[in-house]
Amino acid sequence: MFKKTRERIRQGITSAITPSRQNICELAADFRRRVAAFRSQREADLQPALEADFGQVLSAWGIRAEELPRVVTLLKVRLCIFALPLLFAVALLASDGAGPVVRAVGAILCVVVSLVGCATTAWRLYVLMFREFIPFRRWISGLFLLKK
Repeated sequence: MFKKTRERIRQGITSAITPSRQNICELAADFRRRVAAFRSQREADLQPALEADFGQVLSAWGIRAEELPRVVTLLKVRLCIFALPLLFAVALLASDGAGPVVRAVGAILCVVVSLVGCATTAWRLYVLMFREFIPFRRWISGLFLLKK
C-alpha cells in the first residue's frame, strides 16, 4: 500500500520538476549561446577598430546616426530607472517586515543590480555623448584613477 503511494508521490514530483528542469537547461544553453556570441563580437583585434571608427560602434550597437539623440535620452531615463533599486534597498533596510538577514540580502541584491545597471548605462552614455569608444574596463578604471 505504501509502495504505491510512494511511487505516485515520486511520479508527481518528477512530473512537476521535469518542465522546470528542462526550462533551466534551456535557459543555461541560451545563456551560453549569448555569451559565445558576445565574445565573438568582442575579440581583441576588434577593439582598435571600434576605437578608431565611431560608426562601427553605432553599427555594432544597432544604432543609426539619426537615432543618436533619442538613444541618449532613453539611456538617461534608463540610468534613472536603474537608480530606483537603491531607493528600494534603503526602504527594505528601514522596514520591519522580514528578518534582518532577509532584508540585508535583499538590499545587497538591489544595490548590486543598481550599480551594475548604472555603470553599464553610464559607460554607454559616455561613449555615445563623446562619440569616442573606450572599452568598459578602461573606462571604469579611469573612474577610480587606476592604471590599465
